[in-house]
Amino acid sequence: MLHIANSTTTSKTITGKVVAYITQGDKLLVFSHPAFPEAGIQVPAGTIKEGEAPEEAVLREAREETGLDELEIRSFLGVQDYDLAAYGRAEIHRRYFFHLEFCGEAPATWRHYENDPSDGSPAPIEFEFFWVRLPDEVPELSGGQGALLSEVGFDDDRQRLVESALSGITLPTDVAIRAWTDADFPSIQRLSSTEGWPTPENRPDDALAAWRQSWPALVATDGETVIGFLRALTDGAVTTYIAELLVEPRWRGKGIGRALVETCHNLCPSTRLDLLTTGSGDRFYEAAGFRHFGGYRKSYR
Repeated sequence: MLHIANSTTTSKTITGKVVAYITQGDKLLVFSHPAFPEAGIQVPAGTIKEGEAPEEAVLREAREETGLDELEIRSFLGVQDYDLAAYGRAEIHRRYFFHLEFCGEAPATWRHYENDPSDGSPAPIEFEFFWVRLPDEVPELSGGQGALLSEVGFDDDRQRLVESALSGITLPTDVAIRAWTDADFPSIQRLSSTEGWPTPENRPDDALAAWRQSWPALVATDGETVIGFLRALTDGAVTTYIAELLVEPRWRGKGIGRALVETCHNLCPSTRLDLLTTGSGDRFYEAAGFRHFGGYRKSYR
């Protein structure tokens, strides 16, 4: 557990602060002040209370400012001092930066009110939240809040794992396998609809949430075109369940489906692979080393 105590040096007060980079997939949550546009674009942040650990403070501040509850700390990114001398204040903000992940469902934009501003401003303060894609769509964050944003690297971390898992796996020329991103979802909808799988088209919000909360989650591509995908869930120790595996018909028989399965298993090497399949998939899975077991499914209501 990290610890911070607010203190006073001989000339400047040091105040503990937290900064939250909240992501969902490849997007970062930011906000503006409708009543104070000059404040610029920011991310959730606030003051560490007396006796409060930074990791406790960042979750409290993030929830209070955004109204979101389903937040998890992914990593502590580091600490930096931010001198307020340029603002005419003899104060240093000792900022503890965290990467948080939002695991629920949220609209593209919404407004929320801060009812207990840490700077003493009159409450409530209205914030307008929206998502921007990492890294290219992120605007300059005011007050130096973007100092450690480059350390987030969520999708980069997963892609490095996938690249390692692909070692020794042969793919057709120009075909690649990578970690999925939100930008792939329209292609997943298209392929699923063509196959007669209705959920991504009929329940897009639920299907997108399912992909965001799944791992391993992979796509196979020919250049920039998604030609196959695999979505799985794992406990990381005993079982990995393959929820969806699909390859575009004209690309079948080229080893892409098998490569997706092998990559998935290499990402969770200590687990067994379980799945449900229709009779038409029996030959593929038996050739890939799977044994046949009976199974049941109860559909959603």
